[in-house]
Amino acid sequence: MARINDEFMRQRITRRRLLQGAGGTALGAAAIATVGCGGGGSSGGARTPGSTAPAEGTPKLGGILKQRQQVGYPNFNPFGPGIGALVQGLFVGFALYDHLFYVPTDTGEVIPFLGTEFEIAEDGRDVTVTMGEAVFWDKPPVNGRDVRASDVVASYERFKEQIPLGFSWLQEVLDSIEARDERTVVFRQNRPWAWFFTASNAGSPISSSIIPQEIVGDDDALDSDPIGSGKWMLAGHDSGQNVKLRKFPNWREPGRPYLEGVDYLYAPDNTLAQSAFSAKDIDTITGLNSRELEDLESRFGDEIVTSGDLQRDYRCLMLKNEPPFDDPEVRRGINLALNRDEIRQVLNLGDGELAGPLPPAHTAFVLDEDDPDLQEYFRFDPAESRQVLEAAGFPFDQEITLKYSNFSDAPDLAEAVAQQLRVVGINVKLPGAEDIISWLSNTLGPGDFQMTSFTHLAYEDPSLPLSFYVPPNFMGYDDPEVTAAFEKAAATLDMAERVEATKDAQRVIIQKMSPMLNLYSAVNYSARWDYLKGVITGRGSFGLFNSGAWLDK
Repeated sequence: MARINDEFMRQRITRRRLLQGAGGTALGAAAIATVGCGGGGSSGGARTPGSTAPAEGTPKLGGILKQRQQVGYPNFNPFGPGIGALVQGLFVGFALYDHLFYVPTDTGEVIPFLGTEFEIAEDGRDVTVTMGEAVFWDKPPVNGRDVRASDVVASYERFKEQIPLGFSWLQEVLDSIEARDERTVVFRQNRPWAWFFTASNAGSPISSSIIPQEIVGDDDALDSDPIGSGKWMLAGHDSGQNVKLRKFPNWREPGRPYLEGVDYLYAPDNTLAQSAFSAKDIDTITGLNSRELEDLESRFGDEIVTSGDLQRDYRCLMLKNEPPFDDPEVRRGINLALNRDEIRQVLNLGDGELAGPLPPAHTAFVLDEDDPDLQEYFRFDPAESRQVLEAAGFPFDQEITLKYSNFSDAPDLAEAVAQQLRVVGINVKLPGAEDIISWLSNTLGPGDFQMTSFTHLAYEDPSLPLSFYVPPNFMGYDDPEVTAAFEKAAATLDMAERVEATKDAQRVIIQKMSPMLNLYSAVNYSARWDYLKGVITGRGSFGLFNSGAWLDK
């Protein structure tokens, strides 16, 4: 058994295992819920320096990578109805479409994709991008023509009209976008925006997808027969399950990808996925806890490469900003009732770090773990919780519904939260778990809940996690001081100053006891068979754009 680039391992792991090293993991694009190693909150464990991955030899061409598909896709349209389009939007954004640039979470530096040169106006408002050369797939009505600036403009404009998530930049900051010529795109913003390039803004893996202007408005085509210029082409599926991708031979990076394609096996159940990995029906598996990882290690030894990383996704309890939860004192009482350490132990065997307003993996921006506001946020005191709720006139006789989805361990999270709230006398009702697509579209998206618990996506930068506290948001929450603190950070172009402004925004969110109460980020353990080489690790979702993976069989 080999381990690479261990960023986070628990103290309870034996010294023998620590000396073996550990590794990073690529993240699934459809997870609802970047990789980092530090920051705000109870550490939950010690970190050990990682070792360098062994030399893997000369890449071999060909072969089909077999991966798990955890959710089925209703269609392949990133503009589908409501927030439900998020699931397929992430998949097609990473797999089928190209982008101008991307910002990995580990460095924060802009990585050119189709964009080759970037010019930012002195006032930080306008950004000009020069494009390289690429072609679309050879399918009608596009027929392999070159990718043009006008395609970029048409794509961003459609996303601005119908994005499944209301990103602050796309909806409120982007003023216009124009094609200066066939190879130059100009983004005009109505104010300076320090997060422009990041994945929550102009570099979103969804809304920066480049779609041919001939079909960008054709939902029938996008549903079933998408056309892009990415390295993979859609080759087949079983009603949105068991998706097959094949190499685009005219991709902008000659000779890549090394693989011939990717076949996904639909395995929504974790036990089924582990069985599939053991049988080599899939080549990688993520989302393991430490016991499951140890079981694989004991059975397969040096045949597998394993990893353990503190994730960027994070669990939360979200409250609708309506009576009784529109009272900050009620929210403070709820927060005091939450034993984050216990929930982390129940769901992840204690592995992970407590999460403040930002997930702890955003190491440069999170509050120091000894920050007084953060320590108050994490404080657990059920007796004081009851006193605070009584003083606020909380209606203990009212039935409060906590909604949740059937995705992964969301039911377990809801049950753990409900039990803790019942201890202080809150009458919590747990309805049946909703299908993940239904929960996204009918519960979270329209804000149709009193309380809901879930795991956020693995956001690549602080912008989107903070934006959930400013309007418009799922909770219907609007606090001018929180909004002002968020916007100050977003307008601060100097990085060092922006770090401090971002920390200040988190303090305001805590002091206001804003109605999204974050819990913790887990450690994600993963494994891959040792014949899978060229895996990008420790760089967040940037690894999902990897064209250098290959099979040594």
